[in-house]
Amino acid sequence: MDWTTEDILSENKERRAELFADYDPKTGEGSPISREPVPLTPDHTIYVPESMTALPVFEQVWLAGSVEEWAEDRGISPAAAKADFQELRCQYDFEFWCSCAANIELDAETREERGADVAPLIMNRAQRIYWTEIHRQWAAGDPVRIILLKARQWGGSTLTQAFFAWVQRYHRSNWNSFVCNLTLDQARNIRSMYETLAEEYPEELGSITLGPYQGSSNQREIKETDSIVGITTIENPDSPRSYDIHLAHLSEVGLWPSTPEVNAEDFASAITGAVDNVAGTGIIEESTARGVGTYFHNHWQDAGPDGDSSYERVFIAWHDIPSYTKPVEDPREFVEARLRPSAQSEQDLGKKTEIARRLWRLGATLEGIRWYFDMLRDFKGDLQRMQREYPSTPREAFQSTGRRYFSMDLTAKIREQTVEPAATGHLTAEGTTGAEAFENIEFRPTGGEAPPLKVWRRPDTKVWWDGELLNPDDAVVKNRFCAFADFGGKSEGADWSVITIGDRIKMLKGGPMEVVARLRVHQRPDLFAWASARLAYWYDEALLAYEINRHKKDRGDDVRGYEPEWSLAVIEEVMDDYSNLYLREVQDRIDEPVRYEVGFHMNASTKPLIYNTLEAGLDEEPGGQVYFDPDRQFVDELDTFERKENGSLGAVEGNHDDVADSSAGTAWLGLKHMDPPVRVTEQGRAKRSTPGAATF
Repeated sequence: MDWTTEDILSENKERRAELFADYDPKTGEGSPISREPVPLTPDHTIYVPESMTALPVFEQVWLAGSVEEWAEDRGISPAAAKADFQELRCQYDFEFWCSCAANIELDAETREERGADVAPLIMNRAQRIYWTEIHRQWAAGDPVRIILLKARQWGGSTLTQAFFAWVQRYHRSNWNSFVCNLTLDQARNIRSMYETLAEEYPEELGSITLGPYQGSSNQREIKETDSIVGITTIENPDSPRSYDIHLAHLSEVGLWPSTPEVNAEDFASAITGAVDNVAGTGIIEESTARGVGTYFHNHWQDAGPDGDSSYERVFIAWHDIPSYTKPVEDPREFVEARLRPSAQSEQDLGKKTEIARRLWRLGATLEGIRWYFDMLRDFKGDLQRMQREYPSTPREAFQSTGRRYFSMDLTAKIREQTVEPAATGHLTAEGTTGAEAFENIEFRPTGGEAPPLKVWRRPDTKVWWDGELLNPDDAVVKNRFCAFADFGGKSEGADWSVITIGDRIKMLKGGPMEVVARLRVHQRPDLFAWASARLAYWYDEALLAYEINRHKKDRGDDVRGYEPEWSLAVIEEVMDDYSNLYLREVQDRIDEPVRYEVGFHMNASTKPLIYNTLEAGLDEEPGGQVYFDPDRQFVDELDTFERKENGSLGAVEGNHDDVADSSAGTAWLGLKHMDPPVRVTEQGRAKRSTPGAATF
């Protein structure tokens, strides 16, 4: 939309009205959930959740006219009837119960302002957004499953603990809750919210009595409902396994490490796997963003609309919090200066305008944008730090906390291009090694999870581009396919062995290069060398580059899967039966002759080279995108690929870059190294008499 000044001013009024909307949990006005009116007296109406009005007594109340008149008709004291009604309402109306019973500790500034240490929980706007999703699942009778991405402190953990207390107080007995955090101190801090609520619980509503459970300092028992309020840490993952868990609060999951000794995913799975998938249960995984590639980031992605997780995402942007605003004295002048400048009087006005317009498009008010720029000055103009502390979108939150190599916008575009492979399965032949590895090759489709070979286009598929058939029966396309193989290890914890096949046929008519197949396995390196050669042979004996990494790694093949020394000999064996292998030029001294050695040497100078080629091929400028990789695993690895503090390139700790390496190598072969593809009208397979050589 091309916003005019009048459009912006009008829209800003609506946004402000929504941001600062009245909210009164005692009456139910301003609540984010569906409610029905119920007269307490002829002159006072409140609004209660729809689920509450399904109780039989409400039909009688409506017929009588109000709760007060209903009581009078039955000879009941109106005051007693209204008190009973309010207690009944606590059971069905969580927002109302919070305002009456869920007392929380105040921060130092608010304590001084109010003259009190605690106060009832009146949900702020951010908490109401979060509660909307909890209520949607709870009211539907579904297990509550939420992954919560937090921005600064707005009370997400407080609301989670209050919700658990409400469930354990009113809706379930023998129903155990656990707080899971990195350390016991952090877990205790969260549980202290629950303990304050219990200590300050109003007598007129009953009691929540917490006592020690079986002598454990980490577990408390609710005497009224025989339920446990426990804590545990990732450093002691076995502690809650002896308990039934029904409500799990996994806090600051983005900080949980993933190492061979302590693994975030394993710990989270142990906790969440102990929670039955039934109504009344709840699992909340919450954290601030701590970069990409973590368990929390991966789970957030899985919970998206294209993922297979049962969790729902909740994110609170900074502009959804009313306190993050500053008054704008002249809105029209502010719009003309920030969003619609007629002249660039300052050197950086263009960039500031771009930021302001983006914030406006994302839903910020003018007052919010003013606050944002004032805060940005406090960050000395460091936009990345600002986005880390006050993200506008989830992608911005994750992006700003790492050292990404590929921009957030680029990976978002590439993710939209991903498609499922046309087929998955295995290649078979007469043998696994030697000449028999290339005899009677057959593709066998398979189902199940994570089949090793993905095929988007078979080598014999007819390819059309711009209305023309590029591979008619009477033609052969030379220099069409290329492949790059990255060696990993055989164990489950090792790096993956990956080979990517690139198809250059559309380059005949100015089109892009495309990834058409990928093999990703944990396999002995010698067997992978033959398996990758077999796949390359199936694709018209593609130019095949084996990645060679001569650097010795500290932890060796057993853990990380790095290529062992003897694999070079295996590759040379493959050369006896596969002629189209990539060779690189080697010259030890300037006065010595150049020689050719098998494989692409991945090092500190060549890795940036292939990744520069990949990034340029994926980008749209200049000349349009010329490289397409449809694999979701590929873009997942782009999102966790970073420039390290020492300047090297690689995956975020605990993640892999094997698919990305293989794809980058394939892009370099096809876009920078090989001769252009050529179509010739002849019968038979296009052969190359000599392998290609690099110039470094």
